Amino acid sequence: MGAYGPCPVGSAAWTSLACLAARGYILEIPGACTIIIRMNSRRRTGAVRVGGEYLLPAPRPVVWRRLNDPGVLKYCIRGCEMVVRDADGEYRAVFRFGVGPVKKRLDARLLVEETDPPVEYLLHAETTLPALGHATGRARVLLECRDAETLLAYRADITVSGWFAMLGDGLLTTAADRYMALFFRRFADVVV
Repeated sequence: MGAYGPCPVGSAAWTSLACLAARGYILEIPGACTIIIRMNSRRRTGAVRVGGEYLLPAPRPVVWRRLNDPGVLKYCIRGCEMVVRDADGEYRAVFRFGVGPVKKRLDARLLVEETDPPVEYLLHAETTLPALGHATGRARVLLECRDAETLLAYRADITVSGWFAMLGDGLLTTAADRYMALFFRRFADVVV
């Protein structure tokens, strides 16, 4: 019997362990009932693609201004403690972030490339996760007029390395989708 009880082949516990192995964990079985799980160090990077559309109850110029307002961004980004914009149009943000069991305070750099104001811009983001790896992201945001409302469409590609990459693309995609949905729910509240 191991530390957590018996784990016979075919049991629910064994099936759960097999799922962990399939998600990038390595199972080592040194004794009949002892199981050690360690991270698969071969997985070094992960990539996530997210996107969506939101109909916002404000005209396009108002939505554009709010998307570039550090105070609005601070409110909309979950766990955000600070957003500052410098003279070059680069933002610095500090926020708390969590995926699964990992919770960290992050310092991120965001660069907004206004390609066609107030219709489109590109957002480049980068952060180093202390002792956990590195994350970069690139998002394209389009604003389309719809009478007195604005349709905001976005597509984002996020790349992570290190420990966060070992969590798996499924968990990262779920976390990214949740963070984006919360951002736009909050944004819809303040854009009016």
